[in-house]
Amino acid sequence: MNSDERAKGQTTDFLYPRNHPEWVNRYLPQMEYKGFRNALVSTLYNYNQNGRESNTCLNSAGKSVLLIWGKADKTLPLRFSDSIRSVLKTDFFPVDGAAHLPMIEKADTVNAKILSFLKG
Repeated sequence: MNSDERAKGQTTDFLYPRNHPEWVNRYLPQMEYKGFRNALVSTLYNYNQNGRESNTCLNSAGKSVLLIWGKADKTLPLRFSDSIRSVLKTDFFPVDGAAHLPMIEKADTVNAKILSFLKG
């Protein structure tokens, strides 16, 4: 898959892609960063979305965790959050009206939650 195809494919990460016509042009530049493609491939090969084991290492730091998830996410459906929440105590924040990119689709809502979490 070439860069243009991958960038165009990212529009499915939105609940309402038509609301983000500029996304492909905004996505393409980040693909030029060294390690970007390797990170995507590593995630595909190394992240077990259905298993607790892949999330256990996250629990070792003992830090507060804010887990933000778009309720309409098709890339990583909401049910996948269960495996993370089973090993981590999280402040879980499911976002209505958002898919895989809630920080873009519902920026005001997500940013307010992040600020609140950091002040907490």
